[in-house]
Amino acid sequence: MKRSVLLSIFVFHLSLCAAQFVPDSLCTVDTLHWEPNPDMQARHAAVLNDRNAVQLEAAKRFGLRTPLETREGAEAATAGLTFIESCDAYTVDSLEYSIPFLTAAAEALVKDIGVSFRDSVRAAGLGDYRIIVTSVLRTVEDVARLRASGNRNAVPNSTHCFATTFDLSYERFYRMANADEWMTAVRDPHDVAGIVYADPETLTNILVAIVTRLRAERRCFAIFERGENCIHITVRR
Repeated sequence: MKRSVLLSIFVFHLSLCAAQFVPDSLCTVDTLHWEPNPDMQARHAAVLNDRNAVQLEAAKRFGLRTPLETREGAEAATAGLTFIESCDAYTVDSLEYSIPFLTAAAEALVKDIGVSFRDSVRAAGLGDYRIIVTSVLRTVEDVARLRASGNRNAVPNSTHCFATTFDLSYERFYRMANADEWMTAVRDPHDVAGIVYADPETLTNILVAIVTRLRAERRCFAIFERGENCIHITVRR
C-alpha cells in the first residue's frame, strides 16, 4: 500500500476515534486500566532514569537529521521511516500528538519488546495482553500543542522529533479476547463484570524487566515517567 494512502487512512481513522483506538487487526475485548502504585513507580523510576540530554544525543545521531515543523509534507519527510500499526506484538493508540512512524531500528525494538512481553505473560499463565504504544514521531508543532495541553513531561527539545523514540503505557494493557486460554496461574485476579484480569502491577513489572534487559544490552535508553504513566524509550542504534 502506498505511503500517501497509509497517511490518509491514519488521518481519517483518527477523526473517528474520539476516546480510544480499537485496532481492526486484533480481536480485543477491552483494556486493563489501573492506577499505578506510587511505591512501585518510585522503584522503577530509580532504575530507568536516562536523562533527556542523553536520549537526545542518541536521537540526533540515529534519527531524522531535521525535525518536521508541521504535519504538512510529512509523506515526503518520512519516506525513509517505517510506518507502524497494530500487530500481534503491540497495539498503537490514538496518537493525538504524534504520527505513526519510527526508524527501522526503533520499530524493531518496540516489536521485540512487544513479543517478549506477550510471550512472558503467556508463559507465566497470566493471560494474553499487548503493550500499548502511546506516542511516536512528533512534529515541532505537535510538541508545542502537547506542552500547551499541560503535559509536564513534554520538553522543547523532544527526542520524539527524530523518530527514534516511543512511549509505552504501563497504566493500560490490551486484554485479548482469548486471554482466558492463557490464564493458568493468576493469583488474586481482578474480576469485573465477569471478566477476569491479571494483576496489572505484575504486568508492569514484566514490561520493566524487559526494557531493563534491553537497556543493559545497550539497545536503548529509557525513562520511567510517573506523570504520564509511560516508559519513554529511545533506540541506541
